[in-house]
Amino acid sequence: MRILSVIDSFKGSMTSQEANLAVKRALQHHDVITFPIADGGEGTIDALTAQFNGELRDHTVTGPNGEQLQVKWGYVKEKNMAILEVAEAAGITKVPVDQLDPYLHTSYGVGEQIRLVLDYGVTEIMLGLGGSATIDGGFGLIQALGAIFYDKANNVLPMLPIQLDRVHSVDFSEVDPRLQQTNFSILTDVTNPLCGPNGAAYVFGAQKGLKELDFAHYDQAMNQYRAVIETELATRVQSNPGAGAAGGIGFIMHAYFKANVSSGLEWIAENGKLTEAIAAADLVITGEGKLDLQSLQGKVPIGIYQLATAQAKQTLFVSGFIDAALERDPTFEQALFLPIVDHVTTLDSAMKNGPGALEQALRRAFTFIDYGKSLNID
Repeated sequence: MRILSVIDSFKGSMTSQEANLAVKRALQHHDVITFPIADGGEGTIDALTAQFNGELRDHTVTGPNGEQLQVKWGYVKEKNMAILEVAEAAGITKVPVDQLDPYLHTSYGVGEQIRLVLDYGVTEIMLGLGGSATIDGGFGLIQALGAIFYDKANNVLPMLPIQLDRVHSVDFSEVDPRLQQTNFSILTDVTNPLCGPNGAAYVFGAQKGLKELDFAHYDQAMNQYRAVIETELATRVQSNPGAGAAGGIGFIMHAYFKANVSSGLEWIAENGKLTEAIAAADLVITGEGKLDLQSLQGKVPIGIYQLATAQAKQTLFVSGFIDAALERDPTFEQALFLPIVDHVTTLDSAMKNGPGALEQALRRAFTFIDYGKSLNID
């Protein structure tokens, strides 16, 4: 059987590549084709760099807490392109859960990464948005590239703490001029605006350590920062699709960089020939760490299923947690669901053993499938 393994990352447990290789190890008696995938969040660098036969490189930048952090990026020499992801330099996985606090986390390191890859002479930068610990609207990112922010008393605002409510004016005159000769694209499946009830603070604040009582104040501060940026640049982008992605980094990418925005899955499907790979397969295996009804809102595995169904291909979902309501949804009557956790355990333990659990679950499932085939029952 020819099997296409196109699994998204299990956040904090295994990357797309690691999950796909687990499938390949488990099903060695089948023809397994692996296809790294990502939606712009964690794993985007690995997935895209592998697809374009690029190479991984690393350098040291400022992490979300203001400490030095070694991060990776993808270099595709043939395309003169750098592949970055916010999850590397400003990622939520870089911060202990009990230390999450958006007032104390910056996107400064993302801006440093952009400046460093420009030293390689790249003319195109692909930035995956997702998995950030920040809600700074790209304040730190553009600051690292030369922007200077002032308060009402004309004092220069520091990198940390994040004080968007003090932003009164901004000077872009010292921003790296090489940015004007660089094409930027952002990958995200988030369509939220920057501010308001569907904005970065209200929708993503809780998971990044923002207390509910602070949502309104933080949103007001973000709106003040937005107004300063949009006034200075004579633009209106806060409602653009993805402006609220990655804690508002999408906003600065729209406002200053005039970045092209694409759905992560759609971009990879179009540029990485995913449709052709599905057509050549007998079975498609996809999944991520958790599958529930929220997965219907643009998650990668659902998009993979839709692409496979369009070509009458069977899909097997694998996940650490599968909501029974999703299995009962008539939309997935042509799909199979396989949970990979087979015993009572802690979340931390399950995440550490992700590749092993995936291998074991698939071996068991395909032993049963292969045995059923051997019975030759009509």
